[in-house]
Amino acid sequence: MTENFKESLKAVSTGHYDYNAAVKLYDKEIEENPSNISAYNNRGLCRIHLGSEPYNSSIIKDGIEDFTTAIQLAEKESLPSENIQHNLAWAISLLKF
Repeated sequence: MTENFKESLKAVSTGHYDYNAAVKLYDKEIEENPSNISAYNNRGLCRIHLGSEPYNSSIIKDGIEDFTTAIQLAEKESLPSENIQHNLAWAISLLKF
């Protein structure tokens, strides 16, 4: 686990839930390790939280994009993606059409 990944987990697990800081750290992690499935999934979760209150469909769509990429990477590696698919379904349900 890289330092960026560790720091991003701390940003959302210390009780402060600094999703903006976590997204920036996941950005760095993905830049350095573009096949890190967990980084895409976790960044997607952070974006969903950021886009939910106040509602921002653009940020939610970015989260959907992250989940989609994570699923594609998981399938490429023949890894299970059920949890990510659940996150994707949740994100799609948040979109107000």
